[in-house]
Amino acid sequence: MEKLQNFGWELNPKKIVDRKKYPKLNSDFNTDWLIVGCGLTGLSALNQLKKYKVNHKISIVDAGRIGQGSSSRNSGFLVDSTLNNGSTSISNLKDYKKKYALNLAGMSELRTIIKENEINCDWSEDGKFHASANKREFYKLERFGNLLRNAGVPFKELHEDELNLLLGTSFYKYAIKTHGGVLLNPQKLVQGFIKKIDENINIFENTKIIKFSTKNDLLAITADGFKISAKKIIVAVNSELPSLNIKKYSSLPLILTSSITRNLTQEEQSLIGNPLPWGVLSVKPTGATVRYTNDNRILIRNTSSPFKISKKVSSENKNLHREGLKKRFPMLKNLSFENSWSGMISVSSNGNPLFGNIKEKIFYAGVFNGGGLGLSVLYGAAMIDSALKISNTRLKIVEEYPQANLLPPLPKIAAFLRIKLDKIFGSNET
Repeated sequence: MEKLQNFGWELNPKKIVDRKKYPKLNSDFNTDWLIVGCGLTGLSALNQLKKYKVNHKISIVDAGRIGQGSSSRNSGFLVDSTLNNGSTSISNLKDYKKKYALNLAGMSELRTIIKENEINCDWSEDGKFHASANKREFYKLERFGNLLRNAGVPFKELHEDELNLLLGTSFYKYAIKTHGGVLLNPQKLVQGFIKKIDENINIFENTKIIKFSTKNDLLAITADGFKISAKKIIVAVNSELPSLNIKKYSSLPLILTSSITRNLTQEEQSLIGNPLPWGVLSVKPTGATVRYTNDNRILIRNTSSPFKISKKVSSENKNLHREGLKKRFPMLKNLSFENSWSGMISVSSNGNPLFGNIKEKIFYAGVFNGGGLGLSVLYGAAMIDSALKISNTRLKIVEEYPQANLLPPLPKIAAFLRIKLDKIFGSNET
């Protein structure tokens, strides 16, 4: 049996382990459509081809097992707006409204897909909290509230006593709740998509694409040297775009690590006031993301690294998660984490994604800056619109949204220093 940590949220991986395993590509191959990467972006593209009733030969390749990347390893926030979208200055109101509209479009796209495919992913439209325990950070929330007010986005301000009742913890002192956010289980979402894949789709797992060629025939070349010829290629690899020489200097991968507890007992639930499911985002880009799930577990993600995760770093991350849990819920003395996992996101210097094509043959999208649940689905479908030259509102929204900028020099060093400084000066937000 595969290790539990490979499955993110899922604490009983048997049903995933037992699902059909797909072969590794071991020869040259021909197809009409090739989807590279089978997370939410690739699955959304596949779903859109199905909706358009494209009957050509469709194939998928994934470097690992389908659906087991960051799409199923995130914290499960489908965001309408976030404090960390960029500056909260009123001078940035126009840009904020654009991002808000983009997020709503992604949310609408995913809501439609879930309804059409009858996917049960613990969808909850109870909103989310942007919260802080540090009074020195309150001004950020106040500026965020002012921005929301001027943008016409409804929200609610909450202080310590009310937060304590809603969250079951006195850790947070001030919060802004936006009402349009959605909480869900990303593992269930991805598995719901996978269950709807038609039998006639060719799927190859553990097949890594290392480069493309457009010289004569359109080719995707695997790490083992096999060639896949295609008429159209959809590249849905998010953080791996630079490795395929696509907008190489526009994004930086970041590794995020999360831990989740066992289910709370009825007695433990009563100790924290039997709260309803909730989700909290920190006011700081690298602060703690915390959820109380609908099956009474607590998830914490407050660690990030621009480098590979070593055993030492992994151990340090888990210790930080335990510390964060203790600070927020000191009354839950016997509560332990059952699972920890890591996933990779992709970020840009201006917080914007990438979308485009190469010679109208290779279509790519990615760099969703930690907001990929909605945007990956929106951009995945838009790639198919673009490839088929179908003009619609969805494609217009995506094409008109600004692209990711080139990163500044030495981006890894800059990111590393930012993370380290944030840990030093913001330890009370652990």
